[in-house]
Parts: sequence; structure tokens; C-alpha cells
Amino acid sequence: MIYSEKDFNEEVHRKAMAKYIDLLLGKSNVADSELSRPGPKSAAQTPAPPKERIKGSKENPEGTAATRSKAGDIEISEASEQALKDKIAEFKKDHPNRKTPSLGTLKKVFRRGAGAFSTSFRPTITGGKPNSRNAWAMARVNKFLKMAGGGEVKESYRKADGDLLEERFEDCGTGAGGFKPGNTCAGGEKGDGEKEILNKQKAEKIKRIEQEMQKAGLSSVQLPNNENTAKSIKDSFDGLRSKGYEIPPPNQISVENLVNENGKDYQYVSAVAKKNNKGETQIVFNKEFDGNKIQEKIKNGVNEKWISSEDVFAHEYAHHSHIQIIGGKKANDFRINKWDSQSFVGSEKYKSIETAAKVSQYATKNPLEFVAETFAGHQGGKKYTDDVYSLYFYLDGPELKGLE
Repeated sequence: MIYSEKDFNEEVHRKAMAKYIDLLLGKSNVADSELSRPGPKSAAQTPAPPKERIKGSKENPEGTAATRSKAGDIEISEASEQALKDKIAEFKKDHPNRKTPSLGTLKKVFRRGAGAFSTSFRPTITGGKPNSRNAWAMARVNKFLKMAGGGEVKESYRKADGDLLEERFEDCGTGAGGFKPGNTCAGGEKGDGEKEILNKQKAEKIKRIEQEMQKAGLSSVQLPNNENTAKSIKDSFDGLRSKGYEIPPPNQISVENLVNENGKDYQYVSAVAKKNNKGETQIVFNKEFDGNKIQEKIKNGVNEKWISSEDVFAHEYAHHSHIQIIGGKKANDFRINKWDSQSFVGSEKYKSIETAAKVSQYATKNPLEFVAETFAGHQGGKKYTDDVYSLYFYLDGPELKGLE
């Protein structure tokens, strides 16, 4: 993970790195654990019967309800779709001055609710009637619409579906639609036609880049909604492959609201590497990359020698490879004890910090960041002194291709 110098905080970094290591080693499902609550389970957390514990379907495979996925691919019954359209009409009537969620957005929420039914649910619904997958999904839609209308909902609902509040869809609530950045649907306003054409062209270019990366072996690719950033990620990906690095890992590249997924400690993190519940490795970029905010901070960080490279993909790739090599125990020792780790004795600690500073200031924060920073800088063509490479390999950093 990379922070800008302005946003860096020792304690926040330490806590975020703890979660990062668990995510990368596949030890926990943070989204599920953060949505759960301590103490006795409520009726709504009743485990689903074994026959209902399914994931995805032929019609709606896993991932169809993810942020910025194509909602038009979600299939639901005609009755359920009409019910969602009726809810949209009612929302417009009750909230004329608020942005109306599209049918595509509600289909995603509905799909997520149906999926959640496979894990836990309330055995009965209002009036004591038996619950069903459809009823559970529609209840989640109702909570989402309450949230979209400005109503108070539990934090768990905001964490679960808050990412969809930020989506804008071309259909503005009238059809299935897909994600169209730049459209304005609030209050019946129409988007600038020229902007819509440009946005569509940009989306098509990014889509082509994603398809090319999938052909190279990734199971799925979703890149930030910024053409230059998407190109730079592909350039890094291609560069690693051409040098002989194993691709995958990662198996997937995606974009998420990292705060919604992992908590406020991830507010300024540019990207993370983690494993999903199938054991597949993902590199996940912060949704902030959809604009230029974090990207600009990273460029400034290189100019100010805070970080070694703008190549976030290579930095996260290095974290993934390094932590897999050294394991969770040693990774957490480096995270907690930093240069006071048992790997360093006496004056070696201070020599190591001085050596790390030759790479970047961020590299001095702990041995994990030193390895990732050195790897990223090396991939960008930087040459380091022998003591940097010696420390890198002493810490079991992944192979550096092309090092003479």
C-alpha cells in the first residue's frame, strides 16, 4: 500500500498493514467480519439452511453486482423487475430533489440481497410470514432506497451498499443500463451530449485495455475510470510479463471503495493486494483513482523522493510476492517492530534505515515497504547501490529480473 507523505500516519499505517497482511494471506474476509457485530447473534444472522448456501448462478455469476459492473447482465424475474420500477417511480415522487437510483443500481442491490440470503437471514418477515430469497433481496432494496433518500440506516447497510450510491447511470432510472461516468441524473437534468460521447469513447478504450489484460491470463480485470491510469497499469503489467515475472499473480484486478470495504484507515491508500474467498489474488485500486486526486499525490511523492516510483501495480505485486515468501509471522514482526525486528541487531538497525533512505523516505517506514519500494523502483529502471540490494535480499525480497 502507498500513502502520500501528507496523508501518512504511523499508527494508521500499522493498523492498515495488519489488515492488509490478513487479506493477502486469505486469513479473513474483512467485508463479512466488519458487517458482523459482537455478542449474541440477532434473528437476522440466522445461518442459512444448507440447501440455500449457494454462490452465484448460471444466470448471475459471482461479481455481477460489483461496483461499476454491467448491471444489464443481471437477470431477475419480470415481477421483481416491475416491482423495482415501481419503487423508482415512488422514489421520484417522494424525493424530487434527490438523485434517483437507476434500475441497474437496484438490480445490483437486489442481487446482493439474494446472495446474502445464502449466508444468513431472518427466518420470518413482517407479520410472521416465512422469509424467502426474493423477500430478503427486496428488503435490502428498501434499505438502500431509504439511504438514497437521506434517511438514517445502520452503518452495516452503508458499508454493504454505500459504494452504489456513488454510481451514475445513463438510463437515470428508466432501464437496465451500465455504468456511465460523467452523467448527471439528479433532478431531471440532462448531461452534456458531447461529454457523454467522450465518456463513452473513454469507457470503450478502457474496456479494450481490460480485455487485452484478460487475454494475457487474468480471470477478471476492472481498471480505474481514468484512461492514463489504466494505460500505466497495463504498461506495468506488460513490463513484468516481458521480464519473465509470473502473471498471474494476481488473478484479478479490480476497483473498490477501500473505505467501505476496509474502514477509514484505508482512506488514503492507493491500492492493496488481497485474496478472495476462492484463494485468488487480487490487486484492488482505490476508487479515488477514478479521478486524479491520488494519482497527483503519487506523482508529487516521486518528485519529492517520498516514494520511488509511480508504478503502484509493481509495488503491490512486490508486497504480494514478498509476504507469500516470508509468511504471516515474519510479515507481522516487520509490521509491528519495524527496524527493531529480531532480524536486526544493534547498529544494524540504524545502518538498515540509512540504506532504506537511499530508495525513498517511504521505504524507511518498515522492511515490508522497503522491499516493495525497491522492487517498484527497480522495475522503473532505477539502479541502487550494493548495500540496498544486499538488504533487499537479506529480507527475502522477490527476484529482481535483469539485475547484473
